[in-house]
Amino acid sequence: MQNLVNLRHLDTYGTSLEEMPKGMSKLQDLQFLSDYVVGKHEENGVGELGELPHLHGSLRISKLENVKNSGEASNARMDEKIHLDTLYLRWSSFEEGEVCDSQTEKDVLDKLHPHKNLKKLFIFGYRGTMLPDWIGQSSYHNMTFLVLRGCRNCWVVPSLGQLPSLMELKLEGFDMVKK
Repeated sequence: MQNLVNLRHLDTYGTSLEEMPKGMSKLQDLQFLSDYVVGKHEENGVGELGELPHLHGSLRISKLENVKNSGEASNARMDEKIHLDTLYLRWSSFEEGEVCDSQTEKDVLDKLHPHKNLKKLFIFGYRGTMLPDWIGQSSYHNMTFLVLRGCRNCWVVPSLGQLPSLMELKLEGFDMVKK
């Protein structure tokens, strides 16, 4: 990847990419990245996104179950990507008998909070029991579209009444929700 330093647009949507190649952080002038598939190693982990400040439009981040801790998620610096207007955050489905640390999941999602001008947010397959409060904060005053799908373990949804521009809300697959 380090030889493609002039690359501005990378569209991998619809491929069967298992993880990103090492060295994505070298593409510092990249303006469009359709999908980022989180790998299991630091060289292709979610932290590599932290070195891509010029991303525009929409971004899908998948295989978030590969993020080991909140520090790694914080290194992605999602709150600094001011030109993104749509963000998809996706965890793969649980394997039978798989156990996840709900607090770690929440901490990771908390550190992936986008900048305040985001318009559309999609969260798929989140595995924690509670969503972080930033999702419903009034500072996300431009958010018009919010989809939370397949959050099977989640039993609390944050208050969403503070999102003044929200026009469409979809909550699907909350098997444990109580509040």
